[in-house]
Amino acid sequence: METIDFRMNNPRNVDFHGVTFSFHAGNIATFDADTAVVSSDPQFSMRNGAARAISDRGGLPFRAAFEVALATNDRDYLVIDVSEIDTLSFTNIIVIPVRARHRNSMRVIYRMALKAAIDNGHERVVMPLIGCGGFHISVHQGCRDLKEAVSTFSQFGPIRDICFIDTSSGTTDELAQMFESLDDLPNILGASQDPGALPVVNDDGIEFLRNIPGPSVQNEIAFDGPPPAPIGFNPIVEVVDVVAPRPDREDDTPKYWKVVDRTEFPTAGTSSDESLANPCPICLCDLATSSLGKSDPADLESDPVVKLVDCIHMFHLTCITQCFENKKQCPMCMRQYENTVGSQPAHGKMTVRNVPGRVPGHPRAAGWLRIKYSIPIGIQTPRHIRPGVPHAGTTRTAWLPDDEGGREVLGLLRRAFDQRHIFTIGDSITTGQKNVPVWVIHHKTSQSGGPTDFGYPDPDYYDRVKEELAQVGITSDD
Repeated sequence: METIDFRMNNPRNVDFHGVTFSFHAGNIATFDADTAVVSSDPQFSMRNGAARAISDRGGLPFRAAFEVALATNDRDYLVIDVSEIDTLSFTNIIVIPVRARHRNSMRVIYRMALKAAIDNGHERVVMPLIGCGGFHISVHQGCRDLKEAVSTFSQFGPIRDICFIDTSSGTTDELAQMFESLDDLPNILGASQDPGALPVVNDDGIEFLRNIPGPSVQNEIAFDGPPPAPIGFNPIVEVVDVVAPRPDREDDTPKYWKVVDRTEFPTAGTSSDESLANPCPICLCDLATSSLGKSDPADLESDPVVKLVDCIHMFHLTCITQCFENKKQCPMCMRQYENTVGSQPAHGKMTVRNVPGRVPGHPRAAGWLRIKYSIPIGIQTPRHIRPGVPHAGTTRTAWLPDDEGGREVLGLLRRAFDQRHIFTIGDSITTGQKNVPVWVIHHKTSQSGGPTDFGYPDPDYYDRVKEELAQVGITSDD
């Protein structure tokens, strides 16, 4: 059996927070380490990749140990004791379940794997890249996600050596090259914190430690079960890892509006008139004239009247074109003519559940709709206040009455979350903390106490929150 020395004199080794990271090409099943970390599907079938290699090499003794571990497992992952199996040189095998929703970012899976290895209490760990086989993730993305996951740890507990292994030397070469700049990443955790813990801001804005963040996926919208409609509400729904859909209209096309025959409008003069028959809502000149208040045929031809296709409002073409250059939204009714994308971090989770109880001010409510948001830590993008600087994560709980109005607002909030408008990264006015998720759309975080305590009763809340949502293009008319 091949044996490796985790601290062999290898110029590609990288030291980070007391751990030596090494990179090797070969078969994980033939290596010697305390713990091997592999991945499998949620049923732990062990059918692919490194998991399959270890299962095949371990043979029937491994299958027996696997069945024992499966029968007694009470974790999110599986730990198999293989210390008595002669064909394997490990003490434990840790199997991390991977779901389809993780395919676009394996960072949360790598964090779970590293945290499980820390909790396992051994010094030498070997693991492969995850998802490059079963989910066809590119090697570059897999290497990047692994590096980002490693960078979030300030300590690695008892671990002294971690070997990353792949059957392809090209893969390990790329991973080693990427890890050369590991120390250049800002460390998100303080050195005094527990290994594997993440800084998170709770409902009160107080920092506490949370070991594993919520699922982390980008560039897709995935639901665990069917999404709820505002009417016919499904009592349990998850909105996981979302990025807003792309706009369905190209810039500078006439699809936003259609030209209207202005000869139907009575001539009321120019913008100096005290009474206009049909004023343009933007320039306030009469629509029977141009936006400059002129009635020359050439001016009228170059500046026609247009009506937006999805609402009833009409403008001078010059006026609405300039308006749409800033935001493709009707300035009168706020209807969006393009799906907008907010600055909420691209990884997150929104979970909604029914909770029984009396809702102050809503006697007909069937109880509560409890919304839980989870935003994991990350690095600020150019859309945030300090690009390149780490930001904390957060978990927040909000409440809506389970009545017709509450279900309508819930549907709007779900769409806002899809389009990343619920949070942004900023500085908390309440706590003074910097680089934390802050509300864009204000929520009720208390069940009682009225408006001053962010709770109920608050008879104007539905109207206020719908106004805020309309400002980002989320309306009930869509």
